Amino acid sequence: MGSAGKFVKNKGSEKNTKFAFCVIGIVFVVIGLLMLYSNIRTKQTCDKTPAVITRLGSGKHKSRAYVEYTYKDKVYNSALSYYNAFTMKEGKPITVYIDPARPDFPKVPTNGMIILFEGMGIMSIVFVMLGDAKNDI
Repeated sequence: MGSAGKFVKNKGSEKNTKFAFCVIGIVFVVIGLLMLYSNIRTKQTCDKTPAVITRLGSGKHKSRAYVEYTYKDKVYNSALSYYNAFTMKEGKPITVYIDPARPDFPKVPTNGMIILFEGMGIMSIVFVMLGDAKNDI
C-alpha cells in the first residue's frame, strides 16, 4: 500500500467531526438562549435601582466591581455578579437589579456573553452546513 494510503480521507472520521461540530454548535446556542432567558427573567422579577461603582477588585478578586446602592431605604455595598473591565470604572453610575429576597446580591444582566455563545454556536453549525454544501458540488 505504501505511503499513498495515508492520504485517503476517512469518511467516517469526517462525519464524526461534522457531528461533533454540530453538537457543539447546538450546545452553544442552547447556553446562549438560557442566558437570554435568565436576563429576561431578572429584568421581570427584580427591582431596578441606580448604583455607583465604588471600587474595582484587586489581588485574587481582580475581576470584581463593588457597588453602592440604596434599596428600600438601606444602603448596600456589594460585589457585582458580573464585571466588564472595558465599561466599568470607579465612580461610574450603573443600573443594578435587586431580587427583593436577596437585596445584598445585585445583578447586572449583560448581552455580551449571550452574543458570544450564540455567535460561536451559529458559526459552528454554518461551517458544518457549508462543508456539506461544498461536498455536494
